[in-house]
Amino acid sequence: MPRKDTGFPTDPAMIRRQRDLLAGHFQTLFAGPLAFWGPAGQAADAVDAFLAVWPNRPIPDNTGGSGFNDSLSIFVLARLSGARRVIESGTHRGHSAWLFRQALPGAMIDSFDVNHGNLQYRAEGVRFHERDWNAADLTGDADSLVFFDDHMSHARRLIEARERGFTRILLDDNVPAHALFATGTPPFPTLEMIVDDGLKDGQRFTWQRNGKPFEATLDGDLVRRAREILDRYAVLPDLADVTLYGPQSRLTAVTLKSD
Repeated sequence: MPRKDTGFPTDPAMIRRQRDLLAGHFQTLFAGPLAFWGPAGQAADAVDAFLAVWPNRPIPDNTGGSGFNDSLSIFVLARLSGARRVIESGTHRGHSAWLFRQALPGAMIDSFDVNHGNLQYRAEGVRFHERDWNAADLTGDADSLVFFDDHMSHARRLIEARERGFTRILLDDNVPAHALFATGTPPFPTLEMIVDDGLKDGQRFTWQRNGKPFEATLDGDLVRRAREILDRYAVLPDLADVTLYGPQSRLTAVTLKSD
């Protein structure tokens, strides 16, 4: 059973041990598969910064959203991106907007969601918009970062981002085709599906979640267009073995080809 992230070590020696394990985890990532994203030498400082702010998070129980593991990964990736502009699609309660503000205190941050019915906290300096991000006039550059956690097609979102000049992207819920049941309303087709050569145009997928049946059909042209603009990507490995908190949602760092 996944463990909730409501318990933490309080013994100083164990706090240091947890910190060292987490710092080592991210240093290895940024020296390897995430070398394209940011400098490995800054990973430990980013972990320390996260651990300092986490106890004071405004939404202690973010069930259904990012927990400790995903929050740490989002924070570290944001901090090492050095972004001056952040666009978030999928506000939910406001937790991730708060994370971006903590990770990038000087950045301009806009958070979009078609429904603010779940919004609980408005982080200072973040502009919240109750609409789809497509409804705003946005242009990106090399200093921008976009986070898609809105359960919309990854293929569609990547194409939209590239058309607006955004090339550095974070994707949530990047599940493979055989595990579409793992999240409510998966962002079909996911990035894992976009790069999966074993899938075919028009292929029909069916799955069940919480007793409800679902189905979707793969649009090969949409997949092709999304694949053509991909530069590099890395799926972040699960931190559950280190923290023993619940599993992550396959957060994925992506860069798109620029002109």
